[in-house]
Amino acid sequence: MSEETPVLTEVRGPILIITLNRPEAKNAANLALSKGVAAAIDRLDADDSLSVGIITGAGGTFCSGMDLKGFLKGERPSIPGRGFAGLTEAPPKKPLIAAVDGYALAGGMESRAT
Repeated sequence: MSEETPVLTEVRGPILIITLNRPEAKNAANLALSKGVAAAIDRLDADDSLSVGIITGAGGTFCSGMDLKGFLKGERPSIPGRGFAGLTEAPPKKPLIAAVDGYALAGGMESRAT
């Protein structure tokens, strides 16, 4: 099921919880996950009732970086103008907290200072 929904979102009051949901792949970033993160960031920025986002990973891993199996098939987990995982080149305007639980490897630790 998680392959069908690579990113889950949940609203708790003014908080948008964004969960990377590919535990069978250690939440490795593929194009679908990148699009899901970008959509969640768009939602965070557009919804005036939300003031902060928390991004986390399902299954005991935050993110293991790029999905190398997808990469070998020619897939890139980057969105033009948004960057790796739909986030690194265009971070949200509102605060985003990384709730890292478990491994955060390679691109799973990539960030952009603003």
